[in-house]
Amino acid sequence: MMIGMVVLAAVCARAEEKPPSPDLLPVTPLCDKWTIDRHNALVEQARTSPIEVALYGDSLTQNFGNEEANRPIWDREMAPLKAGNFGISGNKVENLLWRLQNGELDKMKLKVAVVMIGTNNLGSPPKAVAEGIKLVLQTIALRQPQARILLLGVPPAGWDATDEKRAAAKAINAVLAGYKQQNLCDAYLDWGGALLDADGTLSHQMSMDGYHYTPAGYEIYVKTVKPVLLQCLAIPSKIGHRGVGDK
Repeated sequence: MMIGMVVLAAVCARAEEKPPSPDLLPVTPLCDKWTIDRHNALVEQARTSPIEVALYGDSLTQNFGNEEANRPIWDREMAPLKAGNFGISGNKVENLLWRLQNGELDKMKLKVAVVMIGTNNLGSPPKAVAEGIKLVLQTIALRQPQARILLLGVPPAGWDATDEKRAAAKAINAVLAGYKQQNLCDAYLDWGGALLDADGTLSHQMSMDGYHYTPAGYEIYVKTVKPVLLQCLAIPSKIGHRGVGDK
């Protein structure tokens, strides 16, 4: 572990380099002790636990399986699927890509990988974020070719429908929606609308701060996402094949 931390310290300076194009995000390593420790724990989990379903993302994923109030929902709905929580708070797309290239896909033989990432990139150009997510999907397909991939849209952020972050998420999701047709994932689900009231408001019942979910929010997640996850699990594993319902 100490060697890995030394190496990370050496490359953190490079993480500040600007991407060569506005349509690309730099692959960015983790640069603080908490996230490095969390990453190292997830690498160990990948190597030693019998995980069949992996959920990759940021705090929206991490809080599902790790916050005390949400843990009963995880234990009831996800643990029976042999699911592993690979969320790290504060992560952007470029951080997740680095993690996948550095151990968080190793040694497992996944049946399904669920990807929900991009909330922390809502200030970046939508095309760049979408391209970064494409690289995430391609990395999973390369390292876990037997796995089905369920891609979730970037969920709504901010209390109000007029929040500028809503428009940013919508622009990213407009690109992500085409990824199943491009054979980059087996299913795509823009599920976040289920959290909203009829006028587009994200209520305090669903979110504690306009970003992170209450237990009621995670119940909506389960209600909307789990049926599609189960569809993905039902597809016989076949390398090179993508698409829920495809023949």
